[in-house]
Amino acid sequence: MPTDAQQVQYPEGMSQQIIEKYGPEIARLAAEIGVYKFHHIGLEVDEKHPQATYVPSTKCWVSPVENGVETLCFEQNKHNNDWSRPHFCFAIDAIEPFIQRGYPVTSQVNGPLGPATFTKVAGETVELLIPIS
Repeated sequence: MPTDAQQVQYPEGMSQQIIEKYGPEIARLAAEIGVYKFHHIGLEVDEKHPQATYVPSTKCWVSPVENGVETLCFEQNKHNNDWSRPHFCFAIDAIEPFIQRGYPVTSQVNGPLGPATFTKVAGETVELLIPIS
């Protein structure tokens, strides 16, 4: 079972700087949920990406994922408390096993990347994404 950042499957092109900064947290979360395919990290920014998609349920503009990073720009500083820190996204095949294991669903979104369920794992916001093929 992978236990460190080097064994987690990171998206192609993800910067070494991001991996060095967040890798230990990503690895800890991966081990906790038993999923090692990391999809992206979501970071809040002040200006929306030119190709961002508006997601009404979260009142924010979400950028395309580029090199494993998604940016979030909230409508008029209407920050969602779950998003005030980076969120960590893992690619999964189905959400049901996580619900059965007792992970609380904090929100669900049909976003541009596919259906996503958000949960809290060890105090961090985790996105469980079923990517659109």
